[in-house]
Amino acid sequence: MIRVGVIGFGRWGINLARCAATHVDYRLSAICDLSDERRQAAAHIHPGIRLEADWRALVADPDLDALLLATPTPTHFRLAQAALSAGKHVMVEKPIARTSQEVAALIDGAGHRRLVLMTDHTYVFSPAVAAMRALLAGGTLGEIHAVDSVRMNGDGIQRDVDVLWDLGTHDLSILDHLFGGTPRTVRAVRCDPEFSAALALVYPGGLAADIKVGWRGDARARRMQIMGSKGTLLFDDLQPVDKLTVRLGVGAEARAFHPPLEQVEPLHNVVEHFAACLLRGARPLSDGAAGLRVVRLLETAGRSLKSGGREIPVGEDEVIA
Repeated sequence: MIRVGVIGFGRWGINLARCAATHVDYRLSAICDLSDERRQAAAHIHPGIRLEADWRALVADPDLDALLLATPTPTHFRLAQAALSAGKHVMVEKPIARTSQEVAALIDGAGHRRLVLMTDHTYVFSPAVAAMRALLAGGTLGEIHAVDSVRMNGDGIQRDVDVLWDLGTHDLSILDHLFGGTPRTVRAVRCDPEFSAALALVYPGGLAADIKVGWRGDARARRMQIMGSKGTLLFDDLQPVDKLTVRLGVGAEARAFHPPLEQVEPLHNVVEHFAACLLRGARPLSDGAAGLRVVRLLETAGRSLKSGGREIPVGEDEVIA
């Protein structure tokens, strides 16, 4: 049984706590949040739970084995580093930290203490993305030429992080999981000063990926289309069923089908996978290295933005296995 605490009981922390509280491998022991109102909400949802206003109380608690961090991005490094130093396994909401230097320090701290460090790249654990990976690995689409993704979130601006770091992290983590490797170049431009941006990635071999993300879109969208020599795959995450559509062939021989998907919440899979890594020593699919690869791409995108949208090579020194 893993004794776990949740730091941050906002929109995502509520979900993390719910998944941990209902999982057979966890005992949800404590919840921390600065807000009196959110602590009261936690007491209502999880009667009898230990509540704290200071995250240091959970870090210092010898009875906790692991911490789930769902706090603003600027706090990720400080909290995760303190938890690892206290001997606790850590899962951090995306993005794992603000800089590649911070992520590298967390990886080093976890490795030195033989602790699990995982970042919550939720889409990596989506049944739809798992099916996409299997289709690509099986050659169903043939040689992949291009990826086009649109992610518009009408829930409003996140004040603690840029739109690319908020929404673009999802798409970059999906691409990292599906294709591996590191893009050869990254180009980023602002579609407007604050609310939306676009990324263009070119991989060795010629695969091109275009990503557009934005807050306050006219309509919500979470679509990714993958185009190959044999057909195309469309992932529309807002569809209640048939989130994946595969179209193969042309003309009279063209056919389309919807791969069957397991009906399970991706975050449940995230929490379950974290438990498996702690209990059985497995390496997380979204480990610190995966988090570092995504952060380094976001940093490269930032350099492109500062250069006025110039295509920036991703250096070999920015690659991690």
